[in-house]
Amino acid sequence: MKRLYLLLPGSARPHPPRLAALLARGRALPAAAASQSEILAGLFGLSGTPLAPLILAGEGLEAGEGQWLRADPVHLRAGLQHVTMFDGRAFSLGQDEADALVAALNAHFAGEIEFLAPHPLRWYARPRQPLAVTLPPLDRVAGGLLEPGLVQGADASVLHRLATEIQMLLHVQPVNDAREARGALPINGVWFWGGGARPRPRTQFIRLLADDLTARALAAAAGIDTRPLPARFDSGALATGDNLAVLEAADDARAAAGLDAGWFGPLLAALQRGRLNALTLRCSGRDGTGWRLDRWAAWRLWRG
Repeated sequence: MKRLYLLLPGSARPHPPRLAALLARGRALPAAAASQSEILAGLFGLSGTPLAPLILAGEGLEAGEGQWLRADPVHLRAGLQHVTMFDGRAFSLGQDEADALVAALNAHFAGEIEFLAPHPLRWYARPRQPLAVTLPPLDRVAGGLLEPGLVQGADASVLHRLATEIQMLLHVQPVNDAREARGALPINGVWFWGGGARPRPRTQFIRLLADDLTARALAAAAGIDTRPLPARFDSGALATGDNLAVLEAADDARAAAGLDAGWFGPLLAALQRGRLNALTLRCSGRDGTGWRLDRWAAWRLWRG
């Protein structure tokens, strides 16, 4: 038997026609608001999201000793009473810009905390003394207001000090002057998350189909077979047993139509023809909707 758990970034709304036909035949699951990072951590048996050491290994870098956290670049926009935080979905950042900003951070915080930027939008930090803090992952809080109490733990005040000092330092960097001059959002903060001891992921999945770095890093640590995400669904790419696939976000109508034709239509056909025995779809994000279908549900033609 072949079973597939399909993770859809965001709410996938409005539903394109083939996805709508697929979901109309399914049984709705209890809604559970969670970001993609949180869902993936849960699927691999982790408590919280101690993902930084695993993702760093996925970048091809050895975490070694000490605590690593993600320290991703963000744009903070201050309002009259609130601050809104935006991640890399709202801006582009070149590797040369990231390198210059990280060099400034390392010069300023030498001996206290080390920063790395193997990717323009994925930064990491290793404090000299581990920080006892817990923060939600960036993909849970980006785009929303920064609320009091997001930072928890005995060293919350230390992290607040670091974050404020980082904002002041980044504010005066030539990289940000140049960005603002050309109308780009300045990088005026970092969001720390994902810290913890390197975990030991466990999962019931036999194979992963994904290009997402977090998913692939978790799969590598769990020792399961990992394949690139195909452009179109093909039941032949699945292993016998439980499979996990992580779709890429459809950022525009053309991408959504491509997913609809390449994935959701073939998924319904595979269920109807018995090439796929069961399908669970879960959307990440604030609504956290999900559906479950089997071969018999796929033939509920009156619901399509």
